[in-house]
Amino acid sequence: MWLGKNESASFWMGILTDLKSRSVENMLITATHNLYGFKYVHNE
Repeated sequence: MWLGKNESASFWMGILTDLKSRSVENMLITATHNLYGFKYVHNE
C-alpha cells in the first residue's frame, strides 16, 4: 500500500517504478477516478 500527501505525477511514477521492480509487467485494469498526476505517467 502506498500513501502520499498528493497524487502528483512523481507520486504515481514512484508507485509504477516500484511495481516494475517487483516484476509486474502488465496491468489489466487501471481506475484513476480523476487522479490528476496519473495521466502523465501511465504511458511511460
